[in-house]
Amino acid sequence: MNEHSIGVHIITKDEAELLPQCLESVQHADEIIVIDTGSKDSSILIARSYGAHVISMDWENNFSKPRNEALRHANTEWILILDADERLLTPLHILKEQLSSIESQIQAVTVTVDNLVSRQPENRVTHQALRLFRSDRDYEFRGIIHEQIEPSIIDKHGLSAITNSDTQIIHLGYLPQYLHNKNKVARNHALLQQSLMETPDDPFLLYNMGVTHCQAGQLEQAQLCLEHSLMLVPHNQSYRANLIRDLCKIYLELNLTKPLDILLIHELNRYSDYPDLHFLLAQSLERQGLLERAYDAYQNATSCTIGILHQRYITELGVAHFLPYCHMGMIAQQLGRIEDAARLFHLSLQFNPLYTPSLKGITSSFDALDVPNKDIHALLQQLVNPQTTEDHILIIEALKEIHAHESIASYSQQSYVSNPRILFDVCISLITISHLEEASVLFNQQMPHLSYEDLIVACQMWAICQWQQDPKELQDNFYVNMPLDMCKRYEFVDQILQIPSDTTKHHYPPDILELVITLVRQSVLLHQPEIAQRLIEHFPEGKLTYASTLYVHGDTMAAAEILLSLLQQDLLDDEASIYLGEILIDKGHYAQGAAWFEQLLQAHPRNEKIITAVSICYLHLAESYITEALGLADNHHSSHLHEDLSSIRSAILLLNRTGWHTTINLKRTTTEVRHD
Repeated sequence: MNEHSIGVHIITKDEAELLPQCLESVQHADEIIVIDTGSKDSSILIARSYGAHVISMDWENNFSKPRNEALRHANTEWILILDADERLLTPLHILKEQLSSIESQIQAVTVTVDNLVSRQPENRVTHQALRLFRSDRDYEFRGIIHEQIEPSIIDKHGLSAITNSDTQIIHLGYLPQYLHNKNKVARNHALLQQSLMETPDDPFLLYNMGVTHCQAGQLEQAQLCLEHSLMLVPHNQSYRANLIRDLCKIYLELNLTKPLDILLIHELNRYSDYPDLHFLLAQSLERQGLLERAYDAYQNATSCTIGILHQRYITELGVAHFLPYCHMGMIAQQLGRIEDAARLFHLSLQFNPLYTPSLKGITSSFDALDVPNKDIHALLQQLVNPQTTEDHILIIEALKEIHAHESIASYSQQSYVSNPRILFDVCISLITISHLEEASVLFNQQMPHLSYEDLIVACQMWAICQWQQDPKELQDNFYVNMPLDMCKRYEFVDQILQIPSDTTKHHYPPDILELVITLVRQSVLLHQPEIAQRLIEHFPEGKLTYASTLYVHGDTMAAAEILLSLLQQDLLDDEASIYLGEILIDKGHYAQGAAWFEQLLQAHPRNEKIITAVSICYLHLAESYITEALGLADNHHSSHLHEDLSSIRSAILLLNRTGWHTTINLKRTTTEVRHD
């Protein structure tokens, strides 16, 4: 047996999709042992093509059995454990060099597992796991699921026989398409349930059952399992901090901020170096409107240096740097500290220059500081250093935050304008700044290359563009690349628009009304209200969409007028009803606002937005009554009133910070010229 030889052990069952990547990453191993537990796909053929020794055995609902079967056949000094949905990132020759310098008493080495959880590269969770150890006939895996070899190594050699390493593994199995397609959640649930029948108070099994419930979207059940586990787990257990992290994430998802705050304020005394816990506390405080305290908690997260994290902490990528700095920037914006916000967003981008919220944040901050859009565009180019089409999309997304239409329109001459996302954003900007002919040319060029879904969106924009160019009928080239059913719908709408509105009927097929409503919304987004008005003159069913879209995009006066007319006709939906109530509050009509939201509360007693709106109305009314009373009271009786007034104003401030109000995307029809 070679002194530093490495064998790789893998369990498979129908892993043909990801197995090649796994085996490619370890193809130079001294030995590859694959235990196949009943594959019906080409997993066995793939494994053998990479020179693996394949052993077939029946699946007995126990992960330790195939793991231990592989150990029986091992012929190498060191063994590396991989799953078929993982890849070794550290080259094997570097790994062997590291092992050559390890002291003889070291029996096992932990590695860093990088778990991808979504397509966004920043959405990943890392943890340390014992995956590399010396071959020893006394070692065995234990547990039918989430099997571990660590206990048997510690039993023989003690905890000091385990050390850390820089070895990295990437895990793809938590990506939604793999987690659910292979039904791993249901399999894990069944195995854990079987184990818990034998040992119902095992905190480790309860913890993993909680995680499995969470993966299945069963948050209440996950909460109960994790709370039960936390009651039983000893303080010195390595996974206890991770259990608290997972429980707090569930609390946050269920909006249970009080138990989260109580738990973390206590546990952070024990795990003060765990950035994820500081970050979760900050998120809870921010959600409650406690912005100053949230800012401090985010800052505490940045003080935890990732390089010296406890080896057993599971941590989210960026939770000690670009994520908290971004949130601190957002809070600074809300508090009116715009220069601080710009600095914090810039600091966040030093750690992750492609993080979209920070790119948007720094863009809006410099815009608020009256930096010209062309200079902001240049800064984004410098920060992102775009190499791919996706990089350019990030820059455009940030420019959209400040409605920098001239800058976005400049991308019309670039080759990557053929990307549908860039094409649509460029055409929106061209239409908004009245470069209608240029937008039409682009649509005409790109239509043949679009998918059906993208064609639907492009046709909406191009129709509005052509109607704005010429109120007469749509041009022939508009229909060239369009499916027949879509052609018929646009021809119908176009013909209706050509005749006086007072001669048209108002009973149209659902597919026609669906198209019209979409066109109304798109007209507002493209800053073409004349087209939206023409449409609703002929199709009154689009009025509600028109009013709601106007409101969200900042034209509240026009929206209010239409919403009131629809109210008289009893045509408001729930969303529009909330908009109307918000307008009452924004205009200072608190008594009417309270009555309006009380009425909505009867139908939606648990709607947090409505509850908050009612509270704000009554607090404002109380503020006005106390202010009036202070004008009548003498100095002897006014001190308590001043205290009450201060408390009420603090409560109003706090509630307004919770983000209850609909975010208004203020329309800006001017271009960068206003800066110059």
